[in-house]
Amino acid sequence: TLRRMNSHNTVLLVQDTTQLNYSSQKQKGGVGPLHRDNHTGILLHPSIAVTPAGVCLGVMDGYHWYRTKLHHKSRGEKNRQNLRTPITEKESYRWIKGYKLANHVANLLPDTRIVSVADREGDIYDLYHESSVSIEEKQADWLIRAVKSTPLLNKKGK
Repeated sequence: TLRRMNSHNTVLLVQDTTQLNYSSQKQKGGVGPLHRDNHTGILLHPSIAVTPAGVCLGVMDGYHWYRTKLHHKSRGEKNRQNLRTPITEKESYRWIKGYKLANHVANLLPDTRIVSVADREGDIYDLYHESSVSIEEKQADWLIRAVKSTPLLNKKGK
């Protein structure tokens, strides 16, 4: 993958999370709840190298985990806990891991512009902070979709 990336001026390292649902495999171990207690599986967060034209160059990394339980808390309880929990202990740390990988690749391929791409889940303060304190010699650029797109017209065409 690095060899293919090296032959391009710009490479996007696109990261996102997907759920692998194993709910129908009742005996399967190493799984946990996904978005409901009765939906079980694992979460996978790969970083995939693609050209700006959309040609896939390969998979750079794939971080996976499973939840041991869902936390059924009110929004206020979640916010209070979120403030007390270090970023390295949160699921959202995966976005920073992906950006750190992009920085590492940028240093391995100094003649290739590396752009870390994340969706709006990656729009977290800690990622912006990481980009300002990175100790890597060369840093990757980043692109984060900060807002969900909305249609210009409602269903009635207004």
